[in-house]
Amino acid sequence: MTYGAIGVMVEALEDTGHSCFLTPEMVEQEKKQRRGLLEGIGAEVQKKDKRLVIVTPRDDSPAQKAGLKPGGVILKVKGEDVSDLP
Repeated sequence: MTYGAIGVMVEALEDTGHSCFLTPEMVEQEKKQRRGLLEGIGAEVQKKDKRLVIVTPRDDSPAQKAGLKPGGVILKVKGEDVSDLP
């Protein structure tokens, strides 16, 4: 019930680009998704303006071998659009 009330309050801000409420379960899911991406391509990524941006590829990682550079934007992973990730 508390999470529902907080969610409604955040929605009332009408600031969908910057504010959202995540339950503990949603946070864990987000961590798993990001961890999987980090481990899968070997790069630290950050969400900026609804885009996944490469912070740094790890040495000898698939990301580095593919030529990914800091500041690059990831549009798809395995053919899947990643623009809608939370």
